[in-house]
Amino acid sequence: MRTIIDGKLYDTGTARYIGQAEELDKPKKTTIEKRLYKKEKNGEFFLMIVTTTEEIAPMTFEETKKWVESNMNEYHYEQAFGSIEE
Repeated sequence: MRTIIDGKLYDTGTARYIGQAEELDKPKKTTIEKRLYKKEKNGEFFLMIVTTTEEIAPMTFEETKKWVESNMNEYHYEQAFGSIEE
């Protein structure tokens, strides 16, 4: 998927896929799939949110860090941000 937001191109075909998390939308009885991507050229992150439609949601570094810590494991954290210090 390709889209332009605030003059910036977000392309799932060229960005690096990090991983995904799923959550249940109880009122609609559907699953929301959130796929995290990192743009190779500038390191920006974005989510591709998949329900019955698809949308792109840009994220700041801090938003991404909190989201990954809450929704993914240490493998995905290292894929997004590099090695974790012990």
